[in-house]
Amino acid sequence: MRQLSIIPQYYYNGQIDLKMTLMQKISSGLQASITTQRGPLPGKTVAIVAGVHGNEQGGIAAITEAISSIPIERGTVHYIIGNPKALEKSVRFTEMNLNRAFIQGPLQNQALETTYERGRAKELMPLLDTCDALLDIHSVGNQKATPFIICEKEYFSLARQFPFPIISSGWNAIEPGSTDYYMSTSGKPGLCLECGYHNDPIVSKRALNGIRIFLGLMGNIPYTPAKEVQQKEINATNAYITKNNFTLVRAFSDFEATEQDELIGHDGVLEFRMPKKGFVIFARNSETAGQEAVVLSCV
Repeated sequence: MRQLSIIPQYYYNGQIDLKMTLMQKISSGLQASITTQRGPLPGKTVAIVAGVHGNEQGGIAAITEAISSIPIERGTVHYIIGNPKALEKSVRFTEMNLNRAFIQGPLQNQALETTYERGRAKELMPLLDTCDALLDIHSVGNQKATPFIICEKEYFSLARQFPFPIISSGWNAIEPGSTDYYMSTSGKPGLCLECGYHNDPIVSKRALNGIRIFLGLMGNIPYTPAKEVQQKEINATNAYITKNNFTLVRAFSDFEATEQDELIGHDGVLEFRMPKKGFVIFARNSETAGQEAVVLSCV
């Protein structure tokens, strides 16, 4: 079972499961990027997602290892490769950010409704509706990245079981459309693990450990709860959206402290400065109007 789960594999007690009627109802493109494993005992149904962005390979390595090395004892686990087309091209996305496409009802920007990523989200949402909880694995292109967890405050008790130094909430309000947004707005736990810099080999190990903890918390595998980790809680308050062509004045670490009125970058001829004292997250150059350039936590 060590092959990359681009090939459809459905296991029940280690055997191929031919009764996945839900999968048969969903497009063949979706089948080709899901591995489903079931334990011999009843339990929760969960989704573990990686590759929502095609330039994030560490999560793919982690779920590939999890499929072959973590026996499921209870319930059902869907391992999902989020964005196969972007992964094939090693790009973040092909037409739109898949992590802004998981929204019931029409998108605000109607032009995005026909994109591959929007279609992909529509394929996956019915499967996520059958799940009790979700874990989404990510990494970033910033070499100064700090691992952290994104979730809403009602799920902080789960997040505190993960050895990540920061929990960040507030993202549903400023960046709707992620997989964890979709779950949490349905009243179900959705956790996003930001595991560090893309090219750091520790990312896949950190993600695999996160998968084990998540499966344990959900009861899919045996688990002894750890002592809650002391974590900093940071609330994301707003995001700066690129208007023309955004360029940072320098590289910023994730959660780097900034002062009120500090210059962050230039958007064409415009300056963008911190409106209040706080922190910057995911600060990046952006050449595309309408894309997030930096997320802020203003205190």
